[in-house]
Amino acid sequence: MASEKKYAPFRALALIYIVLVVLGFVALLIPGVATRPLSNIEALFTCISAVTLTGLQVCDFAGIFTTQGQIIVLALIECGAVTIISFSLYFGWVLGKAHLFTYTEAFLNEEVKPLSAYLVILRKTVFYLFFFQLVCSGILYTFWTGVDIHFTVQEKFKYAFFHGFSVFAHSGFSNLEGNFSNPHVSHAYILLLAVTGVIVLGSIGYATMFDLISIKRLRERMADPTKNWTLQTRVALYSTLILIAGSTICWFILEQNHALKEQKLVEAAFTALFNVADARSAGFYSVPLGMLGYWIMILYMLLMVIGPAATSAGGGIKTSVFYKIGKDGLKFNGNSFGLFAAGVIIVSILGIYLTNPLFSLRSIKFEMLSAFTNCGLSYGITPTLSLTGKYILMADMLLGRIGFPVLMYLYLKGKPGVKEDVLMS
Repeated sequence: MASEKKYAPFRALALIYIVLVVLGFVALLIPGVATRPLSNIEALFTCISAVTLTGLQVCDFAGIFTTQGQIIVLALIECGAVTIISFSLYFGWVLGKAHLFTYTEAFLNEEVKPLSAYLVILRKTVFYLFFFQLVCSGILYTFWTGVDIHFTVQEKFKYAFFHGFSVFAHSGFSNLEGNFSNPHVSHAYILLLAVTGVIVLGSIGYATMFDLISIKRLRERMADPTKNWTLQTRVALYSTLILIAGSTICWFILEQNHALKEQKLVEAAFTALFNVADARSAGFYSVPLGMLGYWIMILYMLLMVIGPAATSAGGGIKTSVFYKIGKDGLKFNGNSFGLFAAGVIIVSILGIYLTNPLFSLRSIKFEMLSAFTNCGLSYGITPTLSLTGKYILMADMLLGRIGFPVLMYLYLKGKPGVKEDVLMS
């Protein structure tokens, strides 16, 4: 009985994803979703990529999906974001760490039953996620109005609205042909800076955002100026700053004679910043991966594995886990985390390589890791992989989205809540 109760949240999480995938798969087979009928594998892959907020694609999303199809994919992205964020917050409450952020603190107490608690968190998550995304859409539209005259007002609104939702959720889906390497926006540096801001805002996590902007927290700090941010907030903000600043400098230096060769100093800095911020989990780009050097790919893979902060919609292991490993040593995560990740990576790479021997091991490793960390950056080989390779990537996307939160919860379940600690998922 105790065992069943222990695993109940994950059965619910898995069930939600199964329902979303089934409904999304059926919806994407409806006539009018794309300019041509989607095959079963295209519909299934797109659906899983959307609900797991990954962004890998086996067909030209921007090129063949109609407005109706884009709305369906955006709805799947929204459902995926709400699911993973609300469960992350719920796990934090179950583990006794709700005091870390006003978001749950304001609505829950120890007498609330688990189901009631989750429903409250879910309702608030839907409201605030939608609110933040609308604000981001408005910000992007403001900057999009100054972009190339090739876009009509209606197109600018469509692109701004879609990306406001998609970018904040770190989904990797773009309805721009060629993503942000589209020639009409790739050099719109102020717009790229605005998109970078949305990415960073979405990457710091709900716990951090509400610690920063909630009325209760602001009043407490006004009454006591010495009151600091929570450790969760400090880890999220400082790690984000260090990772983006350090990686931007590396990107800038390594690509001086390649991707940045014809750009001025400020333009090159904006380009480096945008692409580095995206590589942590968002999956967008203004410079195609094929133009980048070997060491940039290594940097990208490192950023994908680390990921954004806990309680964000991004994938990866999360910055707070690396903080705990640095603080407590590798004993923090035990054998289960390493064995799980290593097992999935080795089996997936071997499976894809054996069924796709024409592709380089380098591109296969990158594609697989992008799927497993739910980042979505791609060498462009996904559409031409074998059927087995595509199924392996679909499994990786689901395992990456569900697997790490499950392991984190099982590891921390039963451990006493700590007054000043960090969330892990």
